[in-house]
Amino acid sequence: MSKLWKIIAYEYRRHVLRRRFLFALLSVPLWIAVTVGVSVLAVLLTTNDDPVGYVDPSGILARVPEPENSGEGPFEVEFSEYGDEAAARAALDAEQIQAYFLLPASYPQSRDVELVYKEEPDNSVTNDMRDRLRRALLADQPPEIVERVLDGPDLKIVATQEDREMQNNDWFKVAAPIIAAILLVVSVFTSSGYLMQAVVEEKENRTMEILATSVSPGQIMSGKVIALIGVGLTQVLVWSLVPIIGLIFARAYLPFMQDVVFDFRQLGLMLVLVLPTFVLISALMATVGATVTEASEGQQVSGLLSMPIMLPFMMMGVLINSPGSPVALFLSFFPLTAALTVLLRMAFSTVPTWQIGISAGILLVSAIGGLWMAGRVFRLGMLRYGQRMGWKDVFQAMRRTS
Repeated sequence: MSKLWKIIAYEYRRHVLRRRFLFALLSVPLWIAVTVGVSVLAVLLTTNDDPVGYVDPSGILARVPEPENSGEGPFEVEFSEYGDEAAARAALDAEQIQAYFLLPASYPQSRDVELVYKEEPDNSVTNDMRDRLRRALLADQPPEIVERVLDGPDLKIVATQEDREMQNNDWFKVAAPIIAAILLVVSVFTSSGYLMQAVVEEKENRTMEILATSVSPGQIMSGKVIALIGVGLTQVLVWSLVPIIGLIFARAYLPFMQDVVFDFRQLGLMLVLVLPTFVLISALMATVGATVTEASEGQQVSGLLSMPIMLPFMMMGVLINSPGSPVALFLSFFPLTAALTVLLRMAFSTVPTWQIGISAGILLVSAIGGLWMAGRVFRLGMLRYGQRMGWKDVFQAMRRTS
């Protein structure tokens, strides 16, 4: 076991401390941060935070007190009352306000409200005024009734065919599996690619032959794959920091983000699917590296693996419209597509527990089998230095008993 841990520590440090890995590790969160920052800056620069006026001869808005934090938020606008339209128009011409609302004296019997502006304000301005008018009309009602009317009903969508229920604040449960699927694809192709390249390089410089004198091929492959799992988790952890920090700030400033609830059961199911998939694909990449003689040749062969792995994204329409169809079930039970398919199905439907269990079981057995195959092929590959192994040689290595 001590030799296995030495291999794990060596491989982890070897990949994590590479300049290429550090660049890829930091470039993704930096790109996300820059993109989000530029988007927020563009919104702030294009958002007009000048006050908005209103003329209310009916006096209905006087029934609602001005909020204490009115105009203090980053996207909140202050409202100012004017005695008549002439005063409001003068303020608009002097650019003291960006627009003003003109309520009729007969409001609410007459519901015609005018909005006067030189440049059309954001929709948030009109939405804020609608909210103020509704609160004024409901001023005689208890506060809890007012909030229920303003928030509207808690709409629940029930799909009887797929046994799926979705409420207004369940959007994060839909986004989480999709985000996990994208992170899986990115981390798999970056981290497992390092493993394949490392096997090819060590095979070329014959370092493997030296290692094999004191460590079994199975331990070498297991150590490398476990180290690559740590590398992949390091990537996912660092890449997740930016969205998590962004979510924390969003919950502080965006009201619709405050209802986001983390489903730890869903998170656990995603980990059960993602980890064995990562091990399986890493073992397949290591197998490819053991069969070829050059890194460029290994990249061409490993490119074929991307086609079945990406198939669930190509079949997105089927998974959304018919998440319980035979095609979806086949993709859920095929090892290379199982994790992504189940994750995408979890986003758009309720996947039965027995199907998740079967997929996880198939992935676990496939991962163990992949490690076993990689060790066998790697052992035979060391004996055939400088020669490429074909499919016949791979099956021969798997049939060997010693």
